[in-house]
Amino acid sequence: MSPTLSALVEIRVNRLLEQLSSEESQCGAIAFLRDVKSILQDGPQCGLVALQMAATSFGLPSVDVQHIHRLAKERGFTNRGEMFSVDWLYELALLIWPTLRGTVEHMPTRERLTALLREQCAILVPYDCDKNNEPIIRDGNTAHWCIVVGYLCPDQNQSQVIWSMQEPISYDNMHVFCLHGKSRHLAVWKYTNLVESNANLNEIGDRRMTDGEMYVLPADGVAALKYKCLILHL
Repeated sequence: MSPTLSALVEIRVNRLLEQLSSEESQCGAIAFLRDVKSILQDGPQCGLVALQMAATSFGLPSVDVQHIHRLAKERGFTNRGEMFSVDWLYELALLIWPTLRGTVEHMPTRERLTALLREQCAILVPYDCDKNNEPIIRDGNTAHWCIVVGYLCPDQNQSQVIWSMQEPISYDNMHVFCLHGKSRHLAVWKYTNLVESNANLNEIGDRRMTDGEMYVLPADGVAALKYKCLILHL
């Protein structure tokens, strides 16, 4: 069954496939999308909001973001809502929703990512965020969190988008559907861009160092996010 996409997401998908089409044939895709509701953040709570989106996607009890923030602060994981450790976010998830299971892993291959999504896993990824919220390379200066909720694998053997649980034939130019706390709109990003952005998380950056706020950092700093993601399931 095809999901209901906003007009903006439809335009983005169609534009992407048009770029990959030839004069002779229209490029289609094999796609999959989990049912996850967007939640907006208030302040630097992107990791906490991504965690809340993941939990509610499993049908777990909704917990107010301010309560999650308070618990994280009591544990010494955050001050203003920032989350600079994948391990801390996982520990927080288990504290609030003990029935959750998961692992902190390196960013998965394209094949593994699609399999995890079809298994209804939630994949929370830290990355560097550009002004338009897309992944960028900024050495970790604009670290942000998203949740990967689906994928789009262009397929020259298809003439339209096929929403299916079937395994994609090709992973070339694979894009992912993501949600994050700065927008209610579903994002469509090239997966390799997200992986590269995740791999460049090295430092907190001058802007955050001089903004007058106190941030909680693990021993290895922002690099505690580098190469890592949080995979959750029931």
